[in-house]
Amino acid sequence: MSVTITVDHAVKKYGDVTVIPDLSMQVNNGEFFTLLGPSGCGKTTLLRMIAGFNSIEGGSFYFNDIKINDMDPGKRGIGMVFQNYAIFPNMTVRKNVEFGLKYKKISKEEMRKRSDRFLKLVHVDQYADRMPQNLSGGQQQRVALARALVISPDVLLMDEPLSNLDAKLRVEMRGAIRHIQKEVGTTTIYVTHDQEEAMAISDRIAVMDQGVIRHCGKPSDIYSRPKDLFVATFIGKSNILEGRLVKKDNQAVLEVFDEEIILDTIRDGEIFDRTVKVSIRPEEWVLKRSDGIPAVVKDRIFLGATTQFILDIGLVEWIEMTYESEPGVEYEIGQKVYLGVKKEKINVFDMDSEQSIMKGVVHSVYESD
Repeated sequence: MSVTITVDHAVKKYGDVTVIPDLSMQVNNGEFFTLLGPSGCGKTTLLRMIAGFNSIEGGSFYFNDIKINDMDPGKRGIGMVFQNYAIFPNMTVRKNVEFGLKYKKISKEEMRKRSDRFLKLVHVDQYADRMPQNLSGGQQQRVALARALVISPDVLLMDEPLSNLDAKLRVEMRGAIRHIQKEVGTTTIYVTHDQEEAMAISDRIAVMDQGVIRHCGKPSDIYSRPKDLFVATFIGKSNILEGRLVKKDNQAVLEVFDEEIILDTIRDGEIFDRTVKVSIRPEEWVLKRSDGIPAVVKDRIFLGATTQFILDIGLVEWIEMTYESEPGVEYEIGQKVYLGVKKEKINVFDMDSEQSIMKGVVHSVYESD
């Protein structure tokens, strides 16, 4: 059985140091929910509070309607997958997977049946009699995942489970984890600092910074309409520029690079004359040979399907853009080009608060759609 996890005004302190000042969130039944943020932002601390490994200095934690603050960790119905796998080196793969079942009142036949199921599910059944040291890192992580799932936990917690793997294995394993989680349906909280990993596997992401959730939503929403400037710069790449927002004929007009861009994506109450910060992602520029914002190619990096450019537009900082490569079309270093922009993709932030002033920004940590 999976559960809904609710965290209500959580506080975590180490002595006089407050790591999590006041955090609330909800993870829906069966959801794959990721805590994403830089090192030291509090994501692992929060995960360990849910698991019962860290004390709770304030707030309430619930699995469905049951408050778990003072519940013994072993009674919370949690499966845990760690960064370092935590596989017992003196046990075979099968014995590792069956370890948690020893404490349940089930027969050896049932134990074998369950371990067989999950060994096959994670595709390591052919290694059941091997010792862990004879497995690759990816195979060991699959064993750790099977061991966590075989006990039929209400909640699966995963703390940076792929960080010790090489790039190719990380991509392979994140796909496997996503597929297995959807097949089993266990409510899952996943911790990572890898943005691409989080975007690829999550139903929703909570972007954390200094113990605070800065934005919680679907990966596509967080990427296309970040709630604040921190999220815009942490998720993916973005060019941050200064512009001027003015109201003309009841329309929002963004003045940037001596260009006027009419936007219908600004919230009505935010349309008034002021200086703003503007976020434009590299792929949101349009590279042209004439008619647009003048720029000079300073560097280029061929990436196969796309080419990455560094362009000088006469500002203090250069901008970065990604261009879909065309056979036979070359833009040389030093060449003058012109830029357009996909105006519906532009994000605009208040200069002082650095909060988004765009329509369609999800603000609630309790929203699932």
